[in-house]
Amino acid sequence: MRHLLLAAALAAGCQSKSSSPPAADKAAPPPATASAETPPATSPPPLGTPIAGHLVSQATVDRIVASGTREQWFGLFLKGKKIGYAQLVIHPAAAGEPGGVVASMSARLRVGGAGTSADVDLDQQRFYDKAAPHRLVEIRSRERANGNQVERRYRREDEQMILAQTVDGTAQPERRVPASKETLLSILDQQAVEPGELRPGMSATVDEFDDDSESAKVTAVKVVEIRTQRLSGVDTEVAVLSAQTEGEESITRTLIASGPVILGTTLGEGMEIRWEEKEQAENDLVGFDIVDDAVKVDRPLGEPSAVRELHVRVAGPRSLRLRDAPNQELTRKGAGTYDVALFSRPGLPVMPSERQAALAVTSAIDAGDPAIVELARSVTQGESDPAARVERLVSWTYQNLDKHLSSNLTTASQVLAHKQGDCTEHALLFVALARAAGIPAREVSGLVYMGDRFQRFGWHAWAEVALDGRWVQVDPSWGETLANATHLTLGVGDETDWITALGGLDIKLATPP
Repeated sequence: MRHLLLAAALAAGCQSKSSSPPAADKAAPPPATASAETPPATSPPPLGTPIAGHLVSQATVDRIVASGTREQWFGLFLKGKKIGYAQLVIHPAAAGEPGGVVASMSARLRVGGAGTSADVDLDQQRFYDKAAPHRLVEIRSRERANGNQVERRYRREDEQMILAQTVDGTAQPERRVPASKETLLSILDQQAVEPGELRPGMSATVDEFDDDSESAKVTAVKVVEIRTQRLSGVDTEVAVLSAQTEGEESITRTLIASGPVILGTTLGEGMEIRWEEKEQAENDLVGFDIVDDAVKVDRPLGEPSAVRELHVRVAGPRSLRLRDAPNQELTRKGAGTYDVALFSRPGLPVMPSERQAALAVTSAIDAGDPAIVELARSVTQGESDPAARVERLVSWTYQNLDKHLSSNLTTASQVLAHKQGDCTEHALLFVALARAAGIPAREVSGLVYMGDRFQRFGWHAWAEVALDGRWVQVDPSWGETLANATHLTLGVGDETDWITALGGLDIKLATPP
C-alpha cells in the first residue's frame, strides 16, 4: 500500500513559467485518516503462529499461495477529495508467468488545473517464487498518460535485477542493478496479516526492492493496536499497523480486518487510501487541481524572478522535516513548524557519494540514451567552463520545451522526443542532459511562488548541479541558472518524506530579522 500512496503523490504536476503569466503547477496526491466502508463479511480463517521475524503465520502464507486474496478496490484521497482509485490483489501466477504468486496493483490518478486535466494509469505486477522463501523474481510495470507509455521489466538473475525498458514502443539497452532480499512475506507482513494472530508491539523488518530508486530498502512494520470494530453488523478484530522505511520520517498506518480485508491506509495527515466497492471506487473522481490545491499566502510577493531573499514561516504535520538546501536556512520553532530564510545563492558542499549518485543512469534519468548523449554534446560543444555548460543546458531546455501542463512523461528520452512538459519534464530532461555532459545533477521537489496572479506557492520541480564543489540550484522550466529565492526545497533526488506534507502546509511571509 505504501508503494501505491507514493506513486499517487509522485504522479503530481508542477509550476511552469513561460512568457505568458505563470501557467500553474502540477501537484499532488491524498492524505487523511484510514476509514472503513463496510467490507464483506468473511469467515475467520484458522489461527496460526506468526513466522519468526514476521507478522504472518505459515497458515496464512500457505492459504494465499494456494488461492490468493480477495480483489479489493480503493479510493485515493487528498484532504478528503478523491483524486484517483486503485485495485489490489494477490493471486497464483498464470501459466507461462514467472514464479508462482503475483501481487498486482493498478491505479488511475487525475491531475488538472488551468483548464486542463490528465489521467495517469499505473499497473504493476510483482512475481514471487511459489516455494519458500518466496523470493521476488520479477517486476513488470506500465505507466500510461496522454497516449504515451513506458513499460519496465526487472528480471532477477542471481543477485542482480536486469532492467528492460520500452519507451513509447522503443526498447532501450538493458541495465543491471543490485537485487534486494524482498520476498512475498515482505508484502504479506504489510497487507495480509490476521488480527487474531497478532499482539500490540509485535514487529517485523522487511526488505523491499524500490523500483523508483532501483535500490534495496528496509521497512520496519509494527503492530500498534488490536481493536474491535463493528463491520457489517459484526464485532470484528482489526489490526492497526505502522510502517516506516529506513532513513525516512514518514509513517504509514494501515487498518486490516480478518480475511484479510484492508480497510484503509494513510500517509501523513492528508493522504489516504480508503476501501470501496469497485463501482464506487471508479466514480466521483475529482482529481488534483494544481491551482486550487496550492498553498495560499497572506500577501503578494511581486515578480518571483526578482526575489533574492525571502523569509517565511512554514507549518505542517508534526512529522514535517524540512531539509537543509543550498538556498535555505532553517530555524525550528516546534513540531512541524520552521522559520525559513530563502536565498538565491550557491550552497552546501558536494559529498563524494552525492557526486557519484548525481551522475548515475536510471530508468527515468536515461542519460545514456543516444539522443540524450548527442544533444548534450552538441549543446555544450566548444565550452569547457562547467558553469557556462550548465547555462547552455538550462537555456536549451527552457527555450525548446513547450510549456504543457500535466504531460506526465516518465523518462528524459520521452521528454526529448515530445519536446513538451511542465516543471517535472523540464527538470527530468535537464538532469539527464547534465549527467550526459559529465556534470553531477539531481532533481529537487518543493514549492515555488506562482506569482501575484495566484498568490500561492505551487508544487514544483527544479534541479541542483555541482559547481566549484557546491550544490547550485537552477530552474530549467523558468530559465534560471540561479534559482530565485521563492524556491522552498522539500526533497532532493528520490526522497519522499516531503509527501507527508501534501495537503497540510501553511506558509506565512515574515519580515527579515
